[in-house]
Amino acid sequence: MSRKKSSAVTLADVAARSGFSTSTVSRVFNESDAVRPSSRERILATARELGYRPNSSARALASGRTHTIGLVVVGNLSHGAAELVAALESEFRKSGFRLLLATTPTFSTEEISVVVEQIRSSQIEALVGILGSSATFVSALQSQGGFHVPVVLVCSSDIGVSGASIRGFDQMSGISHAVKHLSSQNINAMLHVTGDLRFDDASVRLSSFLTACEKFGVAGTWYNSGGWSARAGYEAGQRLSAENLPRGIIAGNDAIAVGLMRALREKNLTAGKDYAIVGFDDNPISGFLDVSLTSVVQDYELMSAQIFNEVFSLVDGANPTVELLDAPLIVRESSVLRG
Repeated sequence: MSRKKSSAVTLADVAARSGFSTSTVSRVFNESDAVRPSSRERILATARELGYRPNSSARALASGRTHTIGLVVVGNLSHGAAELVAALESEFRKSGFRLLLATTPTFSTEEISVVVEQIRSSQIEALVGILGSSATFVSALQSQGGFHVPVVLVCSSDIGVSGASIRGFDQMSGISHAVKHLSSQNINAMLHVTGDLRFDDASVRLSSFLTACEKFGVAGTWYNSGGWSARAGYEAGQRLSAENLPRGIIAGNDAIAVGLMRALREKNLTAGKDYAIVGFDDNPISGFLDVSLTSVVQDYELMSAQIFNEVFSLVDGANPTVELLDAPLIVRESSVLRG
């Protein structure tokens, strides 16, 4: 008699072949302790022989748990977001949870709604949103009748959303560290070359820069690069006047800073000599440039641990909380004026 195809093998088939009741076999695959080890091994061996694969939906219904966490990334899966996603996947996997990832590069409420609905259809236990634009994500959730499951939003500031926890980096602290460091060298005019201002990170960093400049008595101006790439920084640098360039520059991220440094070098201006520059997010390459780049650090490993702990606090019934992590400065050659 030919063996059934693995896709057709059922729990009852395993029970019949192994000589145990269907309920006993079910307990094995629902990880119950009420089955003797010898019986468990015999049932599992039979399942392997038949090519049986337990139905995850059935197991979820039996246990009341899906062990699945939804993760939605709104915006580009760039350096910071990609690093955080990888750290989160590792955290949840080590604890026996599956991370279900969906991304959308646009800020369309309609598209975000579709993505969230797809994630929710998998019976997730909680939802994490890494947000380029928090307003559109929250709008998409509210258009579907609210959160329904515990939610942790990863964004740049406390956006005042009831029912969801907030985790993020304190952009004000990071920018303030940078402005203070530059002003300590008697730099009294600074330029902020922003990232894409459609993103919360860029707009919050800009407002934080202007606030910090006022606090430290510095003349602050800004230029919108329109992107997050080295090319965006390079093209911004090409447009800047070498004669009127402020001696202090804070870039929207490290990639923008790298592009700026290249463009300004073509104008015979050298970082750490003719001007001081600070990046943001401490890209792994930043310490290995010809002129190593000072940068504001965002610790994604620490952030992933914070998100992980908050997800399970919410699942266990805790009230939502807000916490923004400090973003310290690593000083390297690019921001220390010499000669």
